Amino acid sequence: MWDTAMVYGMGRSETVLAQALKGYARSEYQLSTKFTPQVAGDGDDPVADMLEQSLDRMGTGFVDLYWIHNPADVARWTPLLIPLLQSSRIRHIGVSNHTTT
Repeated sequence: MWDTAMVYGMGRSETVLAQALKGYARSEYQLSTKFTPQVAGDGDDPVADMLEQSLDRMGTGFVDLYWIHNPADVARWTPLLIPLLQSSRIRHIGVSNHTTT
């Protein structure tokens, strides 16, 4: 499992990870990246937009785990993950840096 996020180096970590994984079959590893609300764009679907940019940088058609990176307005962002899950662009959904309250 390789974990990264767009905000780690503003996409650079995803690009470097893709380079490191060249030569390995996609079935040999799992990828995890994150949606970060604070840097979301203002388009119609910032979650999908950020995911597509991450997929492009990582050179893959899907991620195994896509996280909401922190609880900023989680009620707004969570429903936008469902179509991505249904389309198989993401395989699993997670939360990162959240509290139970």
